[in-house]
Amino acid sequence: MRTMEKFQTAKDGMQNETVLPQSEELYRAIVESSQDAMLILDDQFRIIYVNETACHVSGFSRQDYLHHNFMDFLPEENRAVVVERYQKRQQGESPPSKYDFTFVTKDGSQRHSELKTSVFRNREGKVWTICQMSDVTDLRRMQKALKTSEERLRQITDNMGDLVLRVNLEGVIEFISPSVKQVLDYDIAELIGRSVISFIHEDDLARAMSVLKKGGKKGENKTEIRIRHRDGRFFWFEVVGTPIRNEAGKIAGAVLGGRDITQRREVEDSLRQSEATFRALTESTAVAIFVVQGERFRYINPAFTAISGYTMEDLQGLRFWDLITPEMRDTVRERGLSRQRGEKLPPRYEIKFITKTGEERVGDFVATFIQYQGRPALIASISDITERKRKEEELRSSEERYRTIIENIEDGYFEVNLKGDLIFASDPCMKITGTDRKTFIGMNFREFSPPENWPKIYQAFYKVFETGEPLKGLAWEVVRIDGIHQFIEVSTSLIRDDAGQPVGFRGIVRDVTERKQREDKIQWMAYHDILTSLPNRALFYDRAAMILAQAKRKQWRFGLMMLDLDHFKQVNDTYGHDAGDQLLIGVARRLGEAVREQDTVARAPPPPDALQHRSEADLRHHVRKCH
Repeated sequence: MRTMEKFQTAKDGMQNETVLPQSEELYRAIVESSQDAMLILDDQFRIIYVNETACHVSGFSRQDYLHHNFMDFLPEENRAVVVERYQKRQQGESPPSKYDFTFVTKDGSQRHSELKTSVFRNREGKVWTICQMSDVTDLRRMQKALKTSEERLRQITDNMGDLVLRVNLEGVIEFISPSVKQVLDYDIAELIGRSVISFIHEDDLARAMSVLKKGGKKGENKTEIRIRHRDGRFFWFEVVGTPIRNEAGKIAGAVLGGRDITQRREVEDSLRQSEATFRALTESTAVAIFVVQGERFRYINPAFTAISGYTMEDLQGLRFWDLITPEMRDTVRERGLSRQRGEKLPPRYEIKFITKTGEERVGDFVATFIQYQGRPALIASISDITERKRKEEELRSSEERYRTIIENIEDGYFEVNLKGDLIFASDPCMKITGTDRKTFIGMNFREFSPPENWPKIYQAFYKVFETGEPLKGLAWEVVRIDGIHQFIEVSTSLIRDDAGQPVGFRGIVRDVTERKQREDKIQWMAYHDILTSLPNRALFYDRAAMILAQAKRKQWRFGLMMLDLDHFKQVNDTYGHDAGDQLLIGVARRLGEAVREQDTVARAPPPPDALQHRSEADLRHHVRKCH
């Protein structure tokens, strides 16, 4: 009774704003119904009062607490701060009255608490301290879990104040704690005498009335309801009711303790939404997603079953690495356990796994550390890349064969962009053009092609661009950097990107200079006498036909002379055929010098040599010149 008298004295001194009942039962009910631990410390730091909540939270009895030093229940690291602030209050200073600290429970564990303090003087004038401790251990644990989880949920803010109020049987508010200003932005005076029911959400009235009527029955004195803020919003509160009895033992009202759990409800909703979103994503994706805790599977999505053939029931007796091929099993096992210990490891690598049918597949494996149901776990995904790896291997083999062919053929292979700039070329291209690779790559075809060939080249490549059809046998003359003229022959086709859009050309280039020279020589021999280099019968007839057509069209006259060498056989017989050949060559030279460039001197055996003139005057002139 001495302790409660001191507490009563302290409370009497604190009531300045409103008149509160002086009943000892009222204050006991208020303190005992609080969900926070309430303690009173004397000027020697001894505990002289403790409520039931403090005993329930810590595991200590009232006897364990009373008359013991408060420091005995605090861990070493918290004592200095608490002592410092306690001493300042004893000296009349005003240190922070609200802060977090840790207290020790009877089983030796530590719990986090939010400490709120206030001081008063007892009847002897000594400074005593009232301590209100809100157990925030669960809140801190949830905040830590949310911060590190993959669900990206919002953190829970701390320091939620509680409401304490007394109502009569009609629900009229007779007392309310000052925290209502901070929590709901109401002043105490405007709430006294009003019905608490008018502040409760209409959907929660039934639960609220149940607490008011049955608050004394175990298990029926707690509920969650929404209470209206001054601005019209509704906040969720966890409400606990304790009945107040009159002298006759009948219930005369109730003391209600309310804690703002709006944030917790939002977190719970977010967690539910996040889990629903997670499941919706994992259930619909084609990527296998699973959770491993320790060595066992805790979750798999449908894609995991589709890829591996295993259901969750099949996996009950299996460890994750049992599905890995033997040569990789130890590595995957060690990495999985290390990741659950929080060690940093490569998040992505390739693995080989075995399906339920015994088939070996290749997977792109990605994993990370998470907290799953409050314990470390591994969440991972596997994309089946077996077909892609097979295609890559086929592509590598194809490219190797392709490169071997390119590097061993005499012809050059090249690639150009749409502007005609060379972006790749094989070694034979360097040999053909007489350049080194550093110089050659980046050059444009115009840089080693005479300007008169540009239109021909452009038109040919543009046709390939427009039609998409390959071009074969395009020949033109090029000039090497050293000035040598060469003839090349190009076959080319279009290069397209993944979207099918043209991005350049690729082709084969061949040096055909020697072939061109042979073709030109054969062409010349077809129309010229090899000995004298004069036009032969075929070229003579061709030019004669042209002169006849022009003479007929323009009414011209032209001359034609048939020449024969007298006694030529005697020269051959007397001096030999070599001498005869030299004679023919000399005659051909003199005849060529005697006529104009546009006239034709031809050797057309066995008929006699012929001389063509374009007019009668030209004929008389050349007859005189030959004599």
